[in-house]
Parts: sequence; structure tokens; C-alpha cells
Amino acid sequence: MSGTSPPSFQQAGYKIRAVICRHDRDRFNLVTCRTVIDPVGEQEISSGASRWRVDLQSMPVAGDPQARDLRLVFRCTKGTLESASLALEFEFPDWSAANHVLMPAAAYNGNRFLSRKIPYSPKLHFAQDIGPDVPIIISDVPRLNIGDGPSRIHDRSGSMATPAIGFHAPATSRGFLLLSAQGNSLGDYGFSIEENRDRSKAWITLQSPVVRENFNYHICDLGQPSDDTPHDFKAGDEITLTCRITDAACGRTQDLYDRLCRHRKDLAPPAGKTAGLSLSACFAVQEEKFNRRNFVEEHGYYAVGMRENYMQDWQIGWTGGMISTLPLLLLGDEKTRANVLRNFDWLFPAGISPSGFFWDSGRNGSEWIGGDLRKAHTGNWHLIRKSGDAVFYIIRQFRIMETLGIPVKPAWSDGTRVVAKALADLW
Repeated sequence: MSGTSPPSFQQAGYKIRAVICRHDRDRFNLVTCRTVIDPVGEQEISSGASRWRVDLQSMPVAGDPQARDLRLVFRCTKGTLESASLALEFEFPDWSAANHVLMPAAAYNGNRFLSRKIPYSPKLHFAQDIGPDVPIIISDVPRLNIGDGPSRIHDRSGSMATPAIGFHAPATSRGFLLLSAQGNSLGDYGFSIEENRDRSKAWITLQSPVVRENFNYHICDLGQPSDDTPHDFKAGDEITLTCRITDAACGRTQDLYDRLCRHRKDLAPPAGKTAGLSLSACFAVQEEKFNRRNFVEEHGYYAVGMRENYMQDWQIGWTGGMISTLPLLLLGDEKTRANVLRNFDWLFPAGISPSGFFWDSGRNGSEWIGGDLRKAHTGNWHLIRKSGDAVFYIIRQFRIMETLGIPVKPAWSDGTRVVAKALADLW
């Protein structure tokens, strides 16, 4: 290890290890052998019929004394190792289930909530799970265990908004954050966090390539068989894992999020420009297509799709209802703007349900639908974000109309006010 001495990490309250795992592909990537080494300086290690040289380098980060850049290099010097993965592992011996675990856009508070295994689109269906006083319930997503038993999240860097994992420990006012690039020559990194039986220890791991053991996550289902591909290594192969860690005082969970916002682009590649279709040319294509394929002349609205089914006919917000009309209003020609105004006439007031929220969806221009037709018990339910989306984008379009000299009809503004009030009354 160069750049710092090993005790500095131990004094920080965690241990760092290099790990080589072998996986059995026939048993859905079951780990059959795990070789671990404390990478103090450059060391050699054997795994099966292979020999490796391992070197962990630690470098300071200019302008941030609380951050370090780590570079773990694995060099296969002899033999071969099939179906394997390599990892940088952090062990935290002073752990607590009260720690708030963050994986951007993938886990908040470790997703440590009650869960139900419900196929997409997940709608709760047990009476005891429904009501204003019921605790938060989530679908079968990667999560730490809210109760006893195994507790682990193993995901890929591509599943996160930023390849990062961190935690806030309220008992010690500590915030730890690990950030990486998207991956290396073997593709995406794997990110995992695992707790021991009594939640007194935890391990955070950066893995290459990503190989989830036994199961993968796929759309509300953690039970899909692992189809990740381990790598076959041979003499001469060299793989490097890089990351940046920050370890600082965090009095609040928000401090961890603030630190993530400051560092989230540190290891991202520089933004570049790619020659492609200009936005103006793209809009011309979209405008022509929307008027030819999406506009329902008989009733006067822009369908959100090709109307193959009710979900592709009309949905407020979310999939485009009263959102796609904004660029069409702002940039469209005279015919397009006339279609947009007809869309407003069609929606108000018929598209508002008795609750004061918009109807979730509709079909054939005159049938309004609540909830999800695929889930019969949800007929009186509403996906709140749909009304939230619509109110936001409709008000933006009112402002555009004012700049274009287009009168905002009372039915439109009054109807929007009804939905806004329903949102305010609920929250």
C-alpha cells in the first residue's frame, strides 16, 4: 500500500481487504471459494491454480483532507482462474441497523421497509396493508432486512444514478461515502452491502465484474436466477478497481446527501459532444408524427401512444398526457397549437374525477378510468404523481399561452385549481 500506512484505515474504524471469488455457473454463480488478503504493500496470493500479485494504492485528494483515492491492482502472474470475480472489501466492525444506507436512486435508508412480492405493476391487495396508518410497504426490491435473517443488497453500478454507496451513522455522527467510475475493462462494477446476524458488522464491497450470487433483481422480483457472467483470468491479466472514499463528521443524514451532491461527478468522465440529430430537426420529426399518429381527431386529444391498449391511449402525466403538449404548444405550427388547445378543451372538466384528482387514464376518447384495469380492486385508486405532473406542466403551459397571447379559458384554470386543491388537501 502506497501513500498511507495501514493503521490509518484501522483507526478510521474499518478494515480493507482484497478478495478473489470463484463462482459455479451451473449453480447460478454460487461462490465456491473466497480468497481474502489484507493488502499491506504489494503482496502475492494464490487462488486455485493461479497466482496473483495484489497492490493497494492510497492517494490524497487535493483540496479535501477527508477524501482518499484508492487503486487496487490485481495481476495474475501464473496459471488460470475460471469463473471468478475480484473485489475491494471494507469491513465496518462497529455497525448498527440504525445506520442510514444510501445507494443513489437504488436504496434509501437501505430500503429497510416492509415488502410484498407483487408482480408489476405492484398494487397492494391485502386489507391489512392499506390505510393511512399503515407503515411504508415496498415491492420486492433489493433491500436490507427489516427483521432477522440474511441482510444484503448486491446491485450493479448501472442501477444507480451515480455509482456510489454510503451511510450515515447517527450514534457516531459519521458519514462514509464510496464513489467509483461506472466500471472498468470488465464492465459495470458490482456494489454490495451485507450485515451480519446481529447487525454489529457490515461489509461494503466494490466488485469486478459484477457477479450476483444465486439471484438477480428484475422488475419487482428479487428471485430471478443470476445470469451475470464471471470472468476467466489467465497469466498476464491485470485488472484495476478504483474508487474515492470520504469519511467525515455527519451530524445529520442530510449531511451525507450534501456530501454526495458535492462529489457525485468527481469520477465521471468529462462531458463530450456527439454529432447527431439537431434538436430542431428532431422536433420537426416529432411534431409531424404526433399530429399524424397520436392526435385523435374525433375527440381532440393527443394519445400517449399508438392506442394498442388503454395504457397507450390516454394517461395523465407520467407517460406524456399534458406533458407532450408543452413543446408542441411552445414550438409547434398553427395547426399543432390548435390541436393542443383542443386537448385542453377535451380534458376540462371531463378528465377530473369526483375526488378532485385527474382520472388516471382513459380510452376511446370518452371512457375515464381510475386505478389499474389489470388490478380490479384499484378502481378508486390514483397514482398521485400523475396529477402532480399534470398540474405542474399545465401551469407552465398557461404561462406560455400568456406570452403567446392565447386566452386561458376559465374551465382550464378552474379545473387545474380543483386538482391543485385536492393535492394540497391530501398532503
